[in-house]
Amino acid sequence: MSDMPKKAKTTKKTAKTSKVRVNYGPQTFTKVLSVLDCFSMMRSELSLRELASLTKISASTLYRYLVALEDEGYLVKSEQTGKYHGGAKLIELSGIALSRMDFVRHGQLELDKVAAQLRMNASMGVLLGSELLHVAFAMQENSSNAFHNIIGRKSPATCTAMGKVLLAAMDKGEVSTMFAQSGFTSMTSNSITTLERLLAELKDIREKGYAVDDRENSETSRCLAFPILDKHGNVVAAMSVSGFAERFEQEKNSIRLALMGHAERLSSTLGYIGKYPTVIAE
Repeated sequence: MSDMPKKAKTTKKTAKTSKVRVNYGPQTFTKVLSVLDCFSMMRSELSLRELASLTKISASTLYRYLVALEDEGYLVKSEQTGKYHGGAKLIELSGIALSRMDFVRHGQLELDKVAAQLRMNASMGVLLGSELLHVAFAMQENSSNAFHNIIGRKSPATCTAMGKVLLAAMDKGEVSTMFAQSGFTSMTSNSITTLERLLAELKDIREKGYAVDDRENSETSRCLAFPILDKHGNVVAAMSVSGFAERFEQEKNSIRLALMGHAERLSSTLGYIGKYPTVIAE
């Protein structure tokens, strides 16, 4: 495709290259961050013993870290279970981070519109290393899985349409290095599990300008995604709609055109004036 914009931006937690990164951070600070890194959607509440096992930090030292994190509002200790979970300070920092993302501030309106127009769930995401980080949603009232509308949820990038359209905007060598180190996570029998298949699909996405999840994240659903571009032509995020696979088969062209229109309008709002849809050349 012509008028190809620049490569996608990713978060700092990207694939490691052959260049060795020197850790200049104080050891204590690094260990405290490792405590926070233990929490996830599937491990939202952890005990001191569980955290000690995950971090390999001694219980006595870990306890001091936990007290400090609790005092500062980063963690909360449940009175019922005695376990720790994220505190209000993390919510504040998350809100600050999201407020700095222009595509989230301006994109929620487009998400709401396309979700209402198609009567489908709509999402927006960015890459976090080899995973897709969900940063905004517009969910239908009859959505069967409320867990899917949690901001901050992560999914394997190769199993999602948004993840693949963002990977397509990256350098081929960077993608190869990333998955040589991280490997592939399979969600269904249709998930991508080899680098050869991934690179072939990313090439196809570059030519079409959009990506499809064909029962790769769920056996019963499909998803379609377009890139979001900023004024410099950087791919800064992705927008998608998802629904039952049968409906996609029947209405795939109208779904694609509707989503493309909203993704293009958001890109225009962010200042992009080039050809759309388009990702970067290999």
